[in-house]
Amino acid sequence: RQGQSRRIPHLHNPTRNRIDGTADHRRVVASGRDQYIAKCRKEGIKMGRPSNYKKSEDTYRQQYAKEISLLHKGISIRNITAITGTSSNTLQKIKKMFI
Repeated sequence: RQGQSRRIPHLHNPTRNRIDGTADHRRVVASGRDQYIAKCRKEGIKMGRPSNYKKSEDTYRQQYAKEISLLHKGISIRNITAITGTSSNTLQKIKKMFI
């Protein structure tokens, strides 16, 4: 058809505009985060997790003594979880540390 102008597809596609808006938002947030990081480094402010965030091996040994003894006996992680209520991920970590 002659005389009709062609539409530009992305201007009439609301999904595309939403995605572009999200990208703009991410760019603004990232630049703000970069500025905050630069400010903290300049002022010597410590960022990230606290240094005492992770428990020591002695703490694990005391807190999970029953679980460690069950692991030494050869009981499965799933059964120990059922017995003690300790998470299987925690038991995996204990097993990796002590067994």
